Amino acid sequence: MKISTLAIKRPITTVMVFLGLGLLGIISWNQLPMQILPRMTFPEMTIRAYMNGYSPDAIERDIIIPLEGQISTLDNIEEISSRAEQNGGRIRISYHFGTDMKLAFLRLQQRVSAVEKSLPKGSNVRVNRADTEDLSNFLMILNLQGSADIEYLREFAERKIKSKLEQVDGVVAVYIGGGRDRAVEVDIDEYKCRSYNIPVSLIKQKLESANVRRQFLGSVTDKNRRYFVTLDGSFTDVLDIKNLVIDDKIPIFLKDIADIKKGYLERKSYYRVNGKQSIGLWVLKDDFSNLIQLSNNVLEIVDELNGIYEKDDIFLKVAFNQAEWMENAINKVKKLALVGIILAILVLLFFIKNIRIVIILMLAIPISLLITFFIMFRFGLSVNILSLIGLALAIGMLVDNGIVVLENIFRHYEEGNDSFNAANMGSHEVSRSVIAATFTTVIVFLPFLFVGEEIRIIGKELSLSVIFPLLVSLFVALTLIPMLASKILKRISQRSISGFKIASYKNRVLEVYTLVLKTCLRYPARTIGIVLLFFFFTIISTAPFILKSQEEELPDSFDVYVEMPKGSSLDAADAVVRQVEVIAADIEDKDEIRSSVREEEYSTVTVQLLEEDERKTKLSIGEIKRRLKRQVRGVSGGIVRFEKPASNFGGGRSGGSGGQDLFGLGTKPEKVIIRGYDLNKLESISNEIETRLEEIDEINTVSSDLQKGKPELHVMGNYDDLSSWNVTMQDVMSMINVSRREGQTIIDGFKESDYKIDIKLKMKNVEEKTVEELKDITIITSDKRYIPIEEVTDFRILDGPSGINRRNQEREVTVEYEFEDQVT
Repeated sequence: MKISTLAIKRPITTVMVFLGLGLLGIISWNQLPMQILPRMTFPEMTIRAYMNGYSPDAIERDIIIPLEGQISTLDNIEEISSRAEQNGGRIRISYHFGTDMKLAFLRLQQRVSAVEKSLPKGSNVRVNRADTEDLSNFLMILNLQGSADIEYLREFAERKIKSKLEQVDGVVAVYIGGGRDRAVEVDIDEYKCRSYNIPVSLIKQKLESANVRRQFLGSVTDKNRRYFVTLDGSFTDVLDIKNLVIDDKIPIFLKDIADIKKGYLERKSYYRVNGKQSIGLWVLKDDFSNLIQLSNNVLEIVDELNGIYEKDDIFLKVAFNQAEWMENAINKVKKLALVGIILAILVLLFFIKNIRIVIILMLAIPISLLITFFIMFRFGLSVNILSLIGLALAIGMLVDNGIVVLENIFRHYEEGNDSFNAANMGSHEVSRSVIAATFTTVIVFLPFLFVGEEIRIIGKELSLSVIFPLLVSLFVALTLIPMLASKILKRISQRSISGFKIASYKNRVLEVYTLVLKTCLRYPARTIGIVLLFFFFTIISTAPFILKSQEEELPDSFDVYVEMPKGSSLDAADAVVRQVEVIAADIEDKDEIRSSVREEEYSTVTVQLLEEDERKTKLSIGEIKRRLKRQVRGVSGGIVRFEKPASNFGGGRSGGSGGQDLFGLGTKPEKVIIRGYDLNKLESISNEIETRLEEIDEINTVSSDLQKGKPELHVMGNYDDLSSWNVTMQDVMSMINVSRREGQTIIDGFKESDYKIDIKLKMKNVEEKTVEELKDITIITSDKRYIPIEEVTDFRILDGPSGINRRNQEREVTVEYEFEDQVT
């Protein structure tokens, strides 16, 4: 029995099936994840490491290589790529497709935790399941404001706000910017140390050996009872640190040779709102949560926190919410769909004057969409930009199959067949035609499902969001529409039906069309010329409106990026950002200006505009950006950009191309990749390759990712002299580190109400050292004599690399080059 015949004979069953599927569609719509971009769960994870004051080669040696050694033994790893930079580095781990990423994340965390204890003190290592710069994982920015000072607000955010937000199901991390972390400052008095003959390295050693974290030491048995033995020697407060014995012969306490007080660590970032220091909280989501629902849950917590801490004059303000943009996009698609449905009804009414027949056809749209939502949910798809575009494309084609089927049914009914036979024969006759027509459209999108994994992850969202509603509309056209048509035709006489008959005023339209068609066939060349003329005229006349419409569709905020020269300090970057803030403050339609200076060479200024109906100038966001571009040309000290600078991190599948290579867009330069272990040899070979490529006339651009970075002062140990004076390079390092104004040694401290407070060890009342003054720093020998470190070391000024790339535990240098346009 054919499916159409079965649907006509079983009307109640047919109705119940579609009611059930529609109900499942409504439930699925509320459960579908909503996000900006498709759920691009590439099998990758990222490890980010931070260590203030470390050069790229030190980051590579002390952090990257130990981590890579532990990671390389894990299963299902396809590639490990890393980059060491000033003050930090990143490792990207690429897994084979099909790997259980939740289990892989847990195993990776275990390996990182195992090696983290052996990393330098003060280093910070994080394992990220998602790239923190990925738009699809970014949820919102919150500003913490209040009458208290900025350092108190940061501590308040760490203690009271961060943990509360991270408890929300779907929030994977909350990062805090602005302010400084609390610490216990131990300011060593160099003259008191000399008078007591106490080397600075001994102070650091005593602090570390006395502050022992809780450790399990096995078990003991006493009187048939077993006891587990744990050791906990952690400091509990500042008094423990003050009373630490440094020399037990006299005895000498730490408070006797150092000033100990509560203070702060060195500043790592600036965050300002409208020129005033503030605390920013960046909330990141996982890949699976409904963006809008998660946003509502977070906003509930924000309202709850504001109610609790209102008495303390502390409150959270939403600076940016990604879900608002998504809601606007969904509302726009809803409006477009509604307009499309109304236009479809008007067109159908123009040709079909029976309202009951039009209703049959229009039922195909909502029913097809609801069933599509259920199928999307079952296939693990999400509501995003690509799927919304696919659904918008499909809406216009949902009634096509129904029109063909219904027209043929009415033709058979007009010929004298009863309603059952008309519906049965009419749907059966055109079933092959509508199936073929549907599958010709479906087949266009099927290749996305059979390409490589990387493109399929993205392309399937668009293709399936078109394929599903078309297939559902075919199912509706062959089942529901014939069934409904058979019921309605019973109540309409064959004489009174005017379904698809052509009215007299339409005959005139047909006559005009026939005349025009004959003329076009008689003069084909002229016809083609006129069509091309109209085509180019349409493009030229509508281009300004399209461009203006695109500018109006942009979000109501934009970012300005400040890129600093190599070796710039955080304060230097902040000075340039302040210049941009002053200029942006003159924008008349601004609502808020947020500045984030988190890295030495990369900063962001976000300009938030007023709502469109509140703006005075009525300028588009594009025009505002163009005016600002002209004004920031006079900014000195850095480069101001309006496009996000390319990442130097070349590892992984996506690299720094922003996904262009993945889609085959943009230019893709040729590459020469050199791998090895000796960085000097790699530099020599890359320079030679660059030189030879530049000699080729057809090549116009040659560049290498191995660039000079900060100038470095290398202190080289003279081991003969070190042995003769009985001192070590550890003694030299400790003294240099604490003898500079910016020098500090970070030691694990203690917890106060679950808030970690580190110990900052540094010299008291020291000024910034010149190179010559650095050479004159003295260290104590085994026979209690003080000698300048120049006696046992050599000083050299060298240009260090700006970054070191590695792939599969080998150093890597990439030389890129592009041919002239005319070369093929």
